[in-house]
Amino acid sequence: MLTRLGRSLEATLAPDEAVTVAVRTIAHALRLPFVAVDRVGSDRSRERVAAHGDPPVGGDPDLVE
Repeated sequence: MLTRLGRSLEATLAPDEAVTVAVRTIAHALRLPFVAVDRVGSDRSRERVAAHGDPPVGGDPDLVE
């Protein structure tokens, strides 16, 4: 998976696409129905940076912070 992710990131044209490519690659490699990356601000506000798939019913669980 890491090799494929590395190749995908090398082929990414714009830096802002890197997170989207990483999220998609992780979702496919681990066969996860939903993967997302949120940016947490200094005021603890969250901004969704990238997501792949459908969020689980009932909202997004905080699995990793």
